[in-house]
Amino acid sequence: MRINLLAVWKWLCAALVALWVRDVPLAMHTLIWLMAIDYATGLMAATLEGVLSSRIGLRGLAQKGAIVCFLLMGHWVETRIGREIGAEVFGAFGYSVNELISIVENFARLGVPLPDRVIDGLAAARRLWVMKRITPEQLERLKGK
Repeated sequence: MRINLLAVWKWLCAALVALWVRDVPLAMHTLIWLMAIDYATGLMAATLEGVLSSRIGLRGLAQKGAIVCFLLMGHWVETRIGREIGAEVFGAFGYSVNELISIVENFARLGVPLPDRVIDGLAAARRLWVMKRITPEQLERLKGK
């Protein structure tokens, strides 16, 4: 499958413009910032590990763009039906937890030691979300051992 870089950038730009043009909840703004931080820390970790790949990075951007478009679609539906059901806010919170987990995983890949409470929180969130992206070695690096 071939991903069109221009189309991905169009999605992201359209999503960002829509965020600031309409009255989008703080949860969506928070999610966008967490996505940017996750992407930046992922780039740093991949560079440090020597596995930086434009293909993988583009796939990550496409996924983030699709998530934002999905949540903005929920916002659009809510504004059209004239009833706030909270779908986009709940979705944004859920995806924000996922982004936070990914940021902590990136910190582990960078070798940043984290407190045990953060590790315990990550483990609990990982059990809830059935995350499979962190290896036992990364967990040990998180603990700083």
